[in-house]
Amino acid sequence: MSGSPTVATVSSSPVAQAAHGRRRAAGWSAPSIGLLEVLERATVLAQLAGLLDPARRTRGHIALIVGEAGIGKSTLVETFCADRSRVHSLWWGGCDSVVPPRPFAPLVDIAEQVGGSLKTSLAAGDRNGILDAVLTLILQPDARDVVVLEDLHWADDATLDLLRVLGRRMRGVRTLVVGTYRHDEVDEDHPQLVQEVAACEPSAIAECITRGMLVGDGDSLRFRHQLAELAVAEARPAAERVVLDLRALRALEREGADPAVLARHAVAAGDPSAFRLARAAADRAAHLGAHREAAAHYGIALSMSAAVGSRVRGEVLEAHARESSMTDHVEHALASQREALAVWRRLGNPLRQGDCMRSLPERSAGGRPRSLPAHPGPFRQLQRIAGRHRA
Repeated sequence: MSGSPTVATVSSSPVAQAAHGRRRAAGWSAPSIGLLEVLERATVLAQLAGLLDPARRTRGHIALIVGEAGIGKSTLVETFCADRSRVHSLWWGGCDSVVPPRPFAPLVDIAEQVGGSLKTSLAAGDRNGILDAVLTLILQPDARDVVVLEDLHWADDATLDLLRVLGRRMRGVRTLVVGTYRHDEVDEDHPQLVQEVAACEPSAIAECITRGMLVGDGDSLRFRHQLAELAVAEARPAAERVVLDLRALRALEREGADPAVLARHAVAAGDPSAFRLARAAADRAAHLGAHREAAAHYGIALSMSAAVGSRVRGEVLEAHARESSMTDHVEHALASQREALAVWRRLGNPLRQGDCMRSLPERSAGGRPRSLPAHPGPFRQLQRIAGRHRA
């Protein structure tokens, strides 16, 4: 294994910009503090400790542990947090390999630890309430020493926005925020397979935990490293994966799991609920401001919409157009908006036709208002629609 984790620190908004940039480049160009051999972690641990001490004096920091898959980022952070002579208390949350990612996934983990307004706001999908709750938590006098946000290479837009907010407010905070981030991003288009282990004998699960392949997380299990998950996924026959996804879907439905997780299993299994769940996941992501994830979920819903009515499909097409334009996917936005217009024309719905025509220039401008083109056709059609509606 070549290379080793690198530590980069920031205390203002560039952290979120860097996190956004990791989706557009193979690596992160922020200045690094050190590059070590895999087994020589003492310097990195000392650097983290050096950031924790001023954080206790209301000079908070955000530190990113950057490195390739399997190089030991998580182990390094676990080692640092296990030193109770330094780290007296912490909150720990992680991003998922779910495609599209769940909005605020690390906060869902942390909310289970703290409850209160954070858990309430997440359940209500209240984006502003979520951000306020997080700021309240880290600004309170008895805030945790360390907050860990693991696997930020899988973070959704809403989580990256949270990092931007935190980065601007670290002055006066008594907390060190530690994130792990992989710059050589592994292909995300594969299923999670933790549920497959449930079919094994208990002794096999215990052996996997002992060997470090699985990690116990309350009453559930997860892979320690994504590389192991990927290897297991590729080894399973397609038909078996469908059965396992169905089993996972039913079990998670009973627990009231996140719609994004349910949708992924439903789509993978070809379950009839896939459209409904993907749309619910998209609606939630859009409400939380995770526009890229919302567009992806709406696209998945449209791919599973063969059995739904034209009116419902038209609504989802318009939503897909809106969210795609918000992420500058202009071609996708225009295609969905035009297809929605065709749907409303077939259904003879003049108001929805007019709304689609009004939105077309905005979609072509990436979500920004723009004037209608100087052509009389659309304007006259809008006049006719308005006249029929008044009549």
